[in-house]
Amino acid sequence: MLKINKIFTLAPLALAVATGVQAQQEEQNEKRKGHEIEVINVTAQKRVESVQKIPVSLTALSGDMIEDLKMNTSSDLASAIPNLQSSLVYGETQPIFSIRGMSMSDYNTNQASPVSVYIDEVAVSSNFMQGLSMYDLERVEVLRGPQGTLYGKNTTGGAINFITKTPDLLDTSGNIKLQLGNYGRKHISGAVETPLIEDKLGARLAFTYTDIDGYHKNHFPGADDLTSTESQSIRLTLKYVEDDFEALLKVASGKNDGQTAGVVSRPAYDIGSYKFDALGATLIGVYGLTPKMVVDMGAQPRDANWDAWEGSHNKANKYETEFDSATLRLNWDLGPYNLTSVTGFMNGKGLNSANTDGAAYRLLEIDWGSEVDQFSQDIRLTSNFDGAFNFILGLYFDQDEIKAHNKFDFFLETEALGVPNPTLASQTLVIPANTAIAGSAGFTTDQKYSQERNSTAIYFDGNYALNEQITLRFGLRYTQDEGEGRDINTYLGDYNGNKIQDLITNNPTINPELLSTPYNPENLKWDQNKVTGKLGIDYQQSKNILYYASVSRGYRASAFNGGAQFFSNELSVAKPETVDAIELGFKSDLLDNTLRLNGALFSYDYTDQQFINVIGVQQFLVNGDKSSIRGAELELTWVPTSRIQVNAGLGLLDTEFKKLELNDSTGNLVDLSGNELFNAPKVNFNVAIQYVLLEAEYGLLELGVNSNYISRQWFSAFNELNGYEHIKADSGWVTNANLTWTSDDDWSASLWVKNIGENDEKTYAINLQGSFGFDYSTVGSPLTFGADFTYEF
Repeated sequence: MLKINKIFTLAPLALAVATGVQAQQEEQNEKRKGHEIEVINVTAQKRVESVQKIPVSLTALSGDMIEDLKMNTSSDLASAIPNLQSSLVYGETQPIFSIRGMSMSDYNTNQASPVSVYIDEVAVSSNFMQGLSMYDLERVEVLRGPQGTLYGKNTTGGAINFITKTPDLLDTSGNIKLQLGNYGRKHISGAVETPLIEDKLGARLAFTYTDIDGYHKNHFPGADDLTSTESQSIRLTLKYVEDDFEALLKVASGKNDGQTAGVVSRPAYDIGSYKFDALGATLIGVYGLTPKMVVDMGAQPRDANWDAWEGSHNKANKYETEFDSATLRLNWDLGPYNLTSVTGFMNGKGLNSANTDGAAYRLLEIDWGSEVDQFSQDIRLTSNFDGAFNFILGLYFDQDEIKAHNKFDFFLETEALGVPNPTLASQTLVIPANTAIAGSAGFTTDQKYSQERNSTAIYFDGNYALNEQITLRFGLRYTQDEGEGRDINTYLGDYNGNKIQDLITNNPTINPELLSTPYNPENLKWDQNKVTGKLGIDYQQSKNILYYASVSRGYRASAFNGGAQFFSNELSVAKPETVDAIELGFKSDLLDNTLRLNGALFSYDYTDQQFINVIGVQQFLVNGDKSSIRGAELELTWVPTSRIQVNAGLGLLDTEFKKLELNDSTGNLVDLSGNELFNAPKVNFNVAIQYVLLEAEYGLLELGVNSNYISRQWFSAFNELNGYEHIKADSGWVTNANLTWTSDDDWSASLWVKNIGENDEKTYAINLQGSFGFDYSTVGSPLTFGADFTYEF
């Protein structure tokens, strides 16, 4: 086990390396002329600054770097950024991000993640809109650690900010990209910009379209393959400049009519060389039938020759989303101050029609439907003083409302087979009323609710230079959060979905003997305030070496359980979560700007982490009492010659629940103290090498290879206890490569391949053994390959 003292012994070693290399810099200067590391300017601190001058743990990828690594969606970022993970509940369309082991296991669309996702400084509130197609990007900034005194929205884990390109006011230019690949991949994207009024008004129009056949082979007769994609987005940007005023308007729209990942149900019952699929697992594990009885009934085991991207699914998982957004950024240069306003609107709709059992039978099928409207306003005053003191003072407000309508089908196949279910008839955890329906097995539920959240904050971030080398930093934030879950109604239906009785309602109209306890709407409201802040100091040893230290507190507001459907006791509001963080770090550019070495050590005390716990078919939103996170990051960029660039990153984590008790999938209370946090692998490592094979007068040929490693990680707080030993991903590598020819005539062509070793480790898993006898799991993409052509004008 990785111990905290082992992590922190990296500090003097890393600092010694940086200082020692600095001592050799002068004698290397003349040898390194003509090649150096790209300078990336970011706005992570709401000012345009070099990444290397910002005393926080931050990784920035330029648009060119994203293109070189052949990244397509937001979940791809995890392959190149230390201690950033992405769990794919339904595939790339709905990622759950984790930074430094801080994550959520909640897949309900009403929840806010501890890791905020921003597009041009506007937070994207709902996770079903965060599986973004990455196109026409200036850069992506990933900030690790609690955010609040600079970023508008409070988060405990960190922030991911996508910055899109803006138009030039002088010249007309553009680009177009065509791509073909296996699994019928067809892609086109591009952009064009032009000045409408020279030096005053410019416009940029960008678009993307992708069509991919499913790569999960579906053996069910006449059914489509799964994980197909047909997505399209368009963005119009207008930029206006007049004297000391700048206005930036970005309007975007997009939709996706694809499918979610093919679910692999993993039961624990073997016969010979076969492993039963979901139906066999349910009949054996829940109904109490013997394996021989299951075979005699004609239930087919899963073919042992199928790989992780094959199955037999009677229902093709549809995942349809659409969104519209508008962002207006206004900036006034007032001399010693800048006044900035960022206003954001967004509307999104999503329908996820999921074959959750991953089989050819109707055992567990869910239709998730959501619509969200959000508005945010950030106003800040930024000083530009010549003296030692500068500050940012801001006011922030955001509001979002989500309406959800979810439908669940349970055990319909077993009723069609005429299998009685005496076991389920006595399981009040599964069926809270009407044992006649339970005895016949098949039933449905229908769930509707809405949620509204409002957050208002005032924040301050200041810095004071004691001298040319030492700067003190301090920030403070006051936040007022209000929220309410309302209009919650669920009902129990028969095999065909016809309503039999209410389950949860605030307007009971039927015999109370057939109704679970009505809920009290007042119990689903929250109104809380919190003061958080940050103190730090940084030391600029030289022009190229910076050391920093900070202590901070992060906060994530309460949340309502969007998964409640059977009992009113499922309706709960989780307590807010907090984290107290200590961080030490350094940044260095060495060997005449050909070697960059950045590192950080951190220690977190995490209180009341929010996550979903699944018991049978019920979902409970709970708080983990106390946990600790210790870890480190190390990032390296090396340009030894003008033909070679190496980027590498290492993330280390040591996590532990200090105090946690939960009911397992069968309802037994288990002490989980001492277990590791979920979505928190001990080691993650990435490396990317770009090598110019040929450099000629008419162009250059470049080979790129990148690979990332993730050690074993758990998807549940239970770790290996009480039948959860399969709810994990084992360690593994994913390796990609590309070969690119870049012409001097403004065009380039590329051949690429991803997941060369066909890593098929799980990207998410849930234990459903208690009610269904199998585990829900998904895997990433198989080996894919293709070719690109890009023309710039």
